[in-house]
Amino acid sequence: MDVIDAQRTLNALHDELEKYQNLNRAFMNSKQMVAIDEVMACIRMRMKNIQSNLNQG
Repeated sequence: MDVIDAQRTLNALHDELEKYQNLNRAFMNSKQMVAIDEVMACIRMRMKNIQSNLNQG
């Protein structure tokens, strides 16, 4: 993955994370909230890995 692809992926992940953060949790049960939190944690980890790789390169 080159720098341009990494930036595009990082931007896409940021947009996806924003969507999950903007969800209304008032209508979710606890299982759904936990599932959303797991997805968001995965996205954050992917973003962190990409940023780390960009900073090393």
